[in-house]
Amino acid sequence: MPMGAPSVSVVVCTADRLGKLERLLESLSALAIPPGVSVELILVNNAPATDLEPLVERIRPDLPMPVQVVAEPVAGPVSYTHLTLPTKVLGG
Repeated sequence: MPMGAPSVSVVVCTADRLGKLERLLESLSALAIPPGVSVELILVNNAPATDLEPLVERIRPDLPMPVQVVAEPVAGPVSYTHLTLPTKVLGG
């Protein structure tokens, strides 16, 4: 059975690190995605008091992939891991 085109979900979990996130997004904007490869970026905001949308909207036109921002109000990696894994890895 032939395999389909590769599909990649890049999940970035962040909390109160707008400067570092901005540098990451700027780096991703220079990424060359090979034809036939599907890539999406999921930003998990683990500090909902920090609004990521202005930063994302400013850089979104330069990114070679769609971006989704997801809020996770419960602090810590266990919370955001459970938020992303069932829907993206396990197909839940």
